[in-house]
Amino acid sequence: MERVHECVLATLAMESDPVDPRL
Repeated sequence: MERVHECVLATLAMESDPVDPRL
């Protein structure tokens, strides 16, 4: 589930306007 959670966070970050520098 950890990888799935990270994938979801990455998707949300990509969808949001401000790009998350952590990616």
